[in-house]
Amino acid sequence: MWKKVRNSIKLISINKGEILMKKYLIMLMVLAVTATMLLAGVSCKTEEAVGEEAVGEEAVEEEAVEEEAVGEEAVEEEASWKPDITSEDIVLVLTAGIAGTYMEEPIDYAVELFEERYPNIKIEVRYIDNQTYSTGFIFTMFEDASSAPDIFFAQFGLAMERPLYEAGKMLDLTPYMQEPNWEGDEKWIDTMTDTINIVISDDGEIYGVPLYTQACTVMWYNKEIFDELNLELPNTWDELLGISQVLKDNNITPLLVGNKGSWPFANFMQVVLQRLVGVEKHDALLSGDEGASWKEEEVVRAFDILRELVTKGFINDDSQAIDYAETIPYFLSGEYAMSPMGAWLGPVTLEAGVPFEVRLFDIPVVKGGKGENENAGVFLPTGYLGYSGTNYPNEVAEFLKVLSSEKVGMRIIEKGDVPTNLDALGRIDEVEVTESFKEIIDFTRNIGISFEAPDTGFPLEIVFLFFDAGQKILENVETVDEILTELQEKTEAIRKSQ
Repeated sequence: MWKKVRNSIKLISINKGEILMKKYLIMLMVLAVTATMLLAGVSCKTEEAVGEEAVGEEAVEEEAVEEEAVGEEAVEEEASWKPDITSEDIVLVLTAGIAGTYMEEPIDYAVELFEERYPNIKIEVRYIDNQTYSTGFIFTMFEDASSAPDIFFAQFGLAMERPLYEAGKMLDLTPYMQEPNWEGDEKWIDTMTDTINIVISDDGEIYGVPLYTQACTVMWYNKEIFDELNLELPNTWDELLGISQVLKDNNITPLLVGNKGSWPFANFMQVVLQRLVGVEKHDALLSGDEGASWKEEEVVRAFDILRELVTKGFINDDSQAIDYAETIPYFLSGEYAMSPMGAWLGPVTLEAGVPFEVRLFDIPVVKGGKGENENAGVFLPTGYLGYSGTNYPNEVAEFLKVLSSEKVGMRIIEKGDVPTNLDALGRIDEVEVTESFKEIIDFTRNIGISFEAPDTGFPLEIVFLFFDAGQKILENVETVDEILTELQEKTEAIRKSQ
């Protein structure tokens, strides 16, 4: 069974140079204190003590020489290590659901680096649009083993990977993780952030390589509009309602939502739900666990305050008619004040050259909610896996190494995204980035608990019911009680059928 891990994504201590410097400073302080103590006590030493010290020093020197020799041998052994890669002319196929996005460039760069080192191996990249890929293609591309890709893209989470894992389609990367990384200077597994935990099975096997991490739901805002109206960023839900009213009074639509595909508003809903019920109950509800009820008081309150955004006219009227892709240009037109969306909007604004500042803040807490002090956020680690049926597992693992390397990580940063390579993250200050990207980094660093998006982290039969409930909130036809009663009854029916 797939392991559901809940970790903070630890980026605070990512600067290895800073860590080493601190270690050296501590060592110098210890040496200085030791030297002072020795000088203070030197007059008290007897000849015997001096003799013993001399013998001790010789022993220490001998030990140090031996350790240095062993260390040099280990370095030489690691430097001389070579992966078992074929000398035949072969082609590896990579399929990725990122067609037309800014993430094509880092992949193309990884291919370039790989083929430069292994000119006998060609990487054939097949880009597919994300909607087509994630809603079905990823599950059908292995039906014919002869045309299946050797390497494939995934948005890591229970819903997307569990069927492939249970069908035995994933290449076990565990032994490769103990090998040197692409640069050959440390173990491969030691080069990654804690997001590697997302792709570890209950048996401790590693099946995927996270490439970058995205916050699924933050609140983007037009800083120009906020500055003109002297609006302060909201920390609580009531404050969000307050500034939304000011915006509406000034003939500006406060919130832009494009929910034609059902999932965008659901991502926003789940954060509001967590703010009221807490992460544990949130997970239980979306998992369809027995004892978790959609009719509980705090759940009702979450749906009530979401419905209030609709009844007060704070959300665009055509939210059900426009999809996620259309939402981006609409928001970047400058006519809307805020939009709940993933961190991926940042790189898009970077490429689009938007004439106004686009910034972000976390979804405000709800005072008195059980999730008020959890400091939780939704993250989507995205990366690549190998196909278990490949004829070239060593070569696949080697390509995944370059894909998760420092060089490719730096390209990801340049594109405005957060890589999972620690060495690249340690050099983030070397890259000129936008203020919104700095906010994404700070947001990621400061989150205490990360939880998964509905359609990647939970059973899809329950998730689709949640999507449907979100659409009904926006349609504003059925009451909240009617929506939640139907949601509870259908959840119970699914539970009984399992």
